Amino acid sequence: MNGRPDIVIIGDLHLAATADRLPDETADAAFSSFASWLAGADGGTSSGRRVILLGDTFDLPLVAPAGAGDPRARWEALSASVMDRILDAHPGFPDALRALLTAGVAVDLVTGNHDAALPTPAVRERLLARIGVGAAEPSIEPWIRYLPGVVYAEHGHQYHDLNAFPLALRPDPDPSSDAVPLAARREAGLPFARAAVRRLAGRGRFQGARAAYRRDVLPAYAGQVGLPAAALTAIDRLSDVSGLRIAQRLARQALGIAPAGAVEGAGYLGPAVRHIDQALRAAGIDVPVLAFGHTHRPALTPFDREDGRTWYANAGSWARVRPEALRQRLGPTRRPFIQISVEPEGRPVPFLLAWDAVAGTAAPFLD
Repeated sequence: MNGRPDIVIIGDLHLAATADRLPDETADAAFSSFASWLAGADGGTSSGRRVILLGDTFDLPLVAPAGAGDPRARWEALSASVMDRILDAHPGFPDALRALLTAGVAVDLVTGNHDAALPTPAVRERLLARIGVGAAEPSIEPWIRYLPGVVYAEHGHQYHDLNAFPLALRPDPDPSSDAVPLAARREAGLPFARAAVRRLAGRGRFQGARAAYRRDVLPAYAGQVGLPAAALTAIDRLSDVSGLRIAQRLARQALGIAPAGAVEGAGYLGPAVRHIDQALRAAGIDVPVLAFGHTHRPALTPFDREDGRTWYANAGSWARVRPEALRQRLGPTRRPFIQISVEPEGRPVPFLLAWDAVAGTAAPFLD
């Protein structure tokens, strides 16, 4: 840190409530040490800095439990209870957020497929109560964090056919609904095959819900996030699921073939990254960094556009759920993150770094 406004992006902590669900019991301790370092940089004068936690920060319930009454109310109540248990198991995490906010660092929590319940009132209130910072609060973003001229950031699950939420801003937790993501249905032990067929058919009530969502919900959210409604609708259409798309993805994956026109190193996200960039360009928006998580594969890849260089950035994961080659490359103590350096003049520049909680230092990821 060199006294300039910096944006730090961290992905996929996967803080869980129970040991059997905990992919890395040291992720929150590593985050706490990182937060202390960041909050104390330049003598604690951190105004202008921002930390974006890019989804799957928490492992919250994916669907409502069985019972009578409104499924959404049951889902919210269960999620709030699980959030309490997560924070009991990881008390250093809300303390770390408090330290950042107190030091003047803005904090954004963007939702992923595992913590879609985070924006619900009960869950949000449980988290804010544990942080207890008064007027300074983290923002909770249900889909996208967009900083004009700097970064477009989202978790990335919307472009994974098994994890996409058809109603991303109004997730439907009803186990009987075709709007429950297919992976969430499978993980919750719900009937999968018949629901998958109905979902892929995309007809009837499901299709009507999608149309109403695009008509009634997306335009208002576009205004909130600062994007044109047409661009956001085009991006939302990338999450449409079809049997053909799934078959093509699986075939490419089996053969090790990258999709045509995809951004190198972005895996299945590659086509979506390119299409999102095109949708933003069509709206006259120039954003240097398109940032994602979800894949657990850290990456920083430039791709060309007419008016300058644009970067695909992936923050990877702070939970040690990684391919073996990546695990060996990072080692047991290093955790990746993206830093975007923003100068008063000039185009923002991203870096892929790794935090070593043992050494208490950040260094280039490739070192």
